[in-house]
Amino acid sequence: MRVEGISPRTWLLGTVAGWALVLWVLALAGMGSRVAHLPDDPSLVSRLPQLAPAPAERLGPLAQYANITAHPLFSTDRQPQPFYLTKEGDEDAQPAFDYVLTSVLITPVLSMAIVQPSEGGDSVRIKLGESADAQPAYRLTTINPRSAVFEGPDGPHTLELRVFDGTGGESTLVDGFKVAEVLRTTEPELFDALSTIAIPGQYIGDGSHLMAARPVFRHDHNGALVQVSYNNSDRAPFLLPPEEMTRLYSALRAFDQLANSESMQWKQVLRPGDALLFDNWRTLHGRHAYSGRRTMCGAYLNHEDFESRLRTAG
Repeated sequence: MRVEGISPRTWLLGTVAGWALVLWVLALAGMGSRVAHLPDDPSLVSRLPQLAPAPAERLGPLAQYANITAHPLFSTDRQPQPFYLTKEGDEDAQPAFDYVLTSVLITPVLSMAIVQPSEGGDSVRIKLGESADAQPAYRLTTINPRSAVFEGPDGPHTLELRVFDGTGGESTLVDGFKVAEVLRTTEPELFDALSTIAIPGQYIGDGSHLMAARPVFRHDHNGALVQVSYNNSDRAPFLLPPEEMTRLYSALRAFDQLANSESMQWKQVLRPGDALLFDNWRTLHGRHAYSGRRTMCGAYLNHEDFESRLRTAG
């Protein structure tokens, strides 16, 4: 092989191999074996840091704090006492408990007060011995027919039952079966329309969406009238053929005129403590406008449950 034909890579590998051979020979000859260790020099060693001295006892023994529980701070007489929070800068603010007693319920197994914020809002039902969720510091301790007592951090609060102090507000009842009988004898075609055409209704509110469809006059399998349903507020949209729609609205107009006639209505202003019970399948009910403030409490009992109790009672 000629020297001119050797590549640079070959020259590089040859050079590295030559230096490796030289170092190997020098190592065999004892190169580096005569190097001696230097003597130890204490001045080169770093000193360890010194610990800080322990601080003097500041708190003292725990026994000297035993009287704190008997004499708490932030009290004039340094004795435990109830307190309530007020807004910053309003030292003379009244307690936050500001409710009006609207109803009481006293039974052998349950005693409950129904209150309402004085500025208006949803009613709150509170059982005897319990507190409202929004006012856990005020507990209902006493219920009377016309008052209720709540104990709180600032002492007892006696709420007197709200009494209607205005005018008007007559409760109005109409015998729906009587209206049906008048229509059956005077306007049989309109009576038939209200007995056969199902009118849809719906209620959306309080987390519910209820729907139903039935005639104004509902009869049983024997043809006897068992229920009258008439509520303009809950009527749902619906569409009938033109002739049938005209007949239905004529019948509804006749029913409305009869139900709103003075001769068909019974009126009475309910006073505190009065209870009015009626059959909602037969009786139409409403209330006239009034001035002043009052609170009414209503409840429903399923018609089927009532009929069942009658049967079991013999």
